[in-house]
Amino acid sequence: MRTKLLMLLSIVSLSAFSQFNVKEIDSTQIHKGIKLKKNKVVSSIMWFDKAGENYVIQTETPLIETKSSIEAKKNYELVKTDGKFVNSKKVDGKMVRGEYVGGKTDTIWSAESEYRIKGLFTYHYLIDKTDTLRLLWKNIDQMSQCSYKYLKADYLSKPIVTDLDKDGKAEVWFAYELGCTDNKAESPMVMKLALYIGKKAYMISGRRVVQNGEKQEGGEIIPDKSFDELPQEFRDYALQIWNTYKFQK
Repeated sequence: MRTKLLMLLSIVSLSAFSQFNVKEIDSTQIHKGIKLKKNKVVSSIMWFDKAGENYVIQTETPLIETKSSIEAKKNYELVKTDGKFVNSKKVDGKMVRGEYVGGKTDTIWSAESEYRIKGLFTYHYLIDKTDTLRLLWKNIDQMSQCSYKYLKADYLSKPIVTDLDKDGKAEVWFAYELGCTDNKAESPMVMKLALYIGKKAYMISGRRVVQNGEKQEGGEIIPDKSFDELPQEFRDYALQIWNTYKFQK
C-alpha cells in the first residue's frame, strides 16, 4: 500500500511540471488528418502551446510473425492426431510403446518458429500557426528474437508533458520496457526513458530492478551522451521519472 501511495505521489509531482492544459482523448477525438497504421492506440493526449496544437499518440503492434519463423516452421512437421503406437508390450512389468504409425512426428524443431515481433510506435503531430498538420517526430522501438510466450514490450508511462525551460513549448517524456523472459527465471527487463525537445530526442537505457531472493539484480542506467548537454533540472527530472518505474513487478 505504501509503495503504491509513493508511486502515486511521484506521478502527481511529475505532472505538476506541465504548464499546459493537457487532455487525454480517445481515438474519435484525434485530428482527422492524422492517419495511423492499424495498430492499437494505447494512449493519446493533446494540448496547445506556442508551437500550436499538439497530439502525442502511443500505439503498439500485435505479435507479428516473422519471415524467419515462417521458414523455420517448414523444417518440421507436427504430430498428427490420427497417428498411434502399435505393437506396444510390457517389459519387466512396464508398458513400452511400440512404433508410431499413421501420423507425422517432429523432425527438426526450432525455437525460432515461435519468434514474434512486437513494436511500440509513439507519434507527435503538430498543427502549427499556419494551420499545417505535420509529423514532428516518431519514436519506434521493438522486441524481437523471442518466443511469443515470453515476449514483453509495454509502455510504463503515458506521455508526460513539461515546460522545464519555460519557453512556452512542451517537452515530452515517456518510459517503456522491452524484454524476453520465461516462467522459470525472471530477469530484469530493459527500460528506456525517452525525452523529446522539439524534434531532438534524448534517451536513457538501462535495466529495471528485480528482487531475486535476498539479492536485487539490474538497476543499471546508461544515458545518451546528449543528456550531458541538458541543464541540471532536466537531468534531475529524468532521474525522478526513472526512479518512479525502476522496480520491476
